[in-house]
Amino acid sequence: MRAGRSGVSAGLAGAGMLVVLTGAVAAGAGRADTPAPLPEPLTLDFALAQVDVPSPRLQMSQAEVDAALASLEVEDSSDNIRSWVEARLRYFEPPSFVQFDENFDNRLGIFVSKKLYDFGRHDSKLTAARKSVEGQRLLHQDARQARRIEIMQSYFDVVLADLQFYRYNEEMAVAYVELDRLRERNSLEQVSDIEVLRQDSEYQRLRRLRIQSQNLQRPTRARLAYVLGRPGQLPDTVARPTELPHLRRPLPEVEELQQQAVQNNRRLQALRAQVVAAEARVEVAQAGSLPTLWGNAEASAYSLERAGYDPLRIELVVEIPLIDGGRTDADVAEQRAEVYRLRAELADATEQVRQQV
Repeated sequence: MRAGRSGVSAGLAGAGMLVVLTGAVAAGAGRADTPAPLPEPLTLDFALAQVDVPSPRLQMSQAEVDAALASLEVEDSSDNIRSWVEARLRYFEPPSFVQFDENFDNRLGIFVSKKLYDFGRHDSKLTAARKSVEGQRLLHQDARQARRIEIMQSYFDVVLADLQFYRYNEEMAVAYVELDRLRERNSLEQVSDIEVLRQDSEYQRLRRLRIQSQNLQRPTRARLAYVLGRPGQLPDTVARPTELPHLRRPLPEVEELQQQAVQNNRRLQALRAQVVAAEARVEVAQAGSLPTLWGNAEASAYSLERAGYDPLRIELVVEIPLIDGGRTDADVAEQRAEVYRLRAELADATEQVRQQV
């Protein structure tokens, strides 16, 4: 009994140690996933350095890129050699007038198939898939740039809220001192009650503005913390940027800026890639009525020798569509409509970019 108790105690101790180690590992992993706290004071350079911190919008954009890459891999592999094994177990009852000693007709075969030529369908599909990947990557870059702008906007919203609070707090203090002075003079009958009421109204107005600006400090900080990937970690002090050299650089003429914006805008570049991809899909749809050439090979072993049971077979197969019930024409019309839609969207987006310069 003593030895049994010792074994149970050792087992419990080992289990307890395992639980402790598991908890420590989990706690360490949790700490590793937790981002570092914001510095004090928070600077614009540090905030902009958080542009690649995971955010829902960037994660959704990256997921679109991954999906486009997966589609490209599917299209690229669709023209590769396919090989598979096929096994068959068959029992049959032959007719009475046929003499068979076997009732089993089994087969084991290996098959190889390769699409040899499809009149450009595969190339057009690859073009469409590659342009889709290019477009999604450009949209991801645009989302990253938009996040950078969002960080700057949220940062300066906090700076502006602080400046407004400091302004109205100072003006309210000055107004209160003046109100106190007028009240004292009014008690000495040196100023009228109207002057005191006028100054009191001004003081109440500034006090209301001060409260409003103070109430803006928390939500702007909460928004900034969320944008930086640290929800709930509200920064106490946000430093005002003193060096913004980009604001002092000379700007070219508006026409040149518009041209640069149209050429370099990531969303417009993505739309151009999507137009090319849609045009390639039109070519794919148009090739739907064209033949396809296949090369097939088969090696099989049979349990029963019969006519047509070849141990080795190599063949070229041509598939020629005859009637598809109008599916090809409908597919072409659908893809062309998508091209027209994307071209119109590109034209509208281009004009919007020009107007925003």
